[in-house]
Amino acid sequence: MTEKSQKVGLISDTHIPVVAKAIPENAIHIFRNNKVSLIIHAGDLVSLTVIDELNKIAPAVLAVHGNMDSPGVATQLPEINETEILGHKIGVIHGSGGPQGFIEKIEDMIRGKDYEIVVCGHLHNAFVEKKRGRLFVNPGSPTDKRWAERNTVGILEITSQDVNPKIIEI
Repeated sequence: MTEKSQKVGLISDTHIPVVAKAIPENAIHIFRNNKVSLIIHAGDLVSLTVIDELNKIAPAVLAVHGNMDSPGVATQLPEINETEILGHKIGVIHGSGGPQGFIEKIEDMIRGKDYEIVVCGHLHNAFVEKKRGRLFVNPGSPTDKRWAERNTVGILEITSQDVNPKIIEI
């Protein structure tokens, strides 16, 4: 008997239409080829049309607003969102400030929440880091390399026993 699993696409800091006109085709192909059932967007969409684009790729989208989102976007999306997949509680938040002490700032913002996995954005630079029993995953940005060497997205492969994050260059 094979164990049940689910793949989740991770994306952040798309800044559409300011930095790019649309989600890059390579990112779309990565999500489709991995047959993601959910896409998490960790903020700085800039336009809500990004959610419409992502809904064409996966059956569900979970998003938060970021610091560059207009008031119109910010009123439609929460600052913190969450979901549970195969027993793993996932929190989503954009983040703020510079890279120094970034995870600690995120921890302050989610104080009192029991997330096992935290998906964040803001830095445009992908990372996977385990800290104080939590897995922090930032998928980077598929459109803007402001503070990164490459454009990236992420995939979470989830089973009831394990979570395997992958950062993929596009």
